[in-house]
Amino acid sequence: KFELLQNYPNPFNSETIFKYTLQENNLTKLSIYNVQGQVIRVLVNEIQPEGQHQIKWDGRDDNGRFVPSGLYIYNLDSGDLTLSNKLMFLK
Repeated sequence: KFELLQNYPNPFNSETIFKYTLQENNLTKLSIYNVQGQVIRVLVNEIQPEGQHQIKWDGRDDNGRFVPSGLYIYNLDSGDLTLSNKLMFLK
């Protein structure tokens, strides 16, 4: 089963957790985008085994700076499958 759960907590202000399930071993990418569609942070970009996974995000971009408060989209790609969801970051 390929699944991307809602991040928890949401909204968040210091740290949030993403949980997802992969149905097979694949190159997996979990990215966070702003509402303009720009990549803010790539949390995962590697081959991962099937099963359940989780990763934390501290609200920082790929350069280590905190992102502004607001709405963001997180996107999970694995093989030919893609799922997305929304999250809210509050300072």
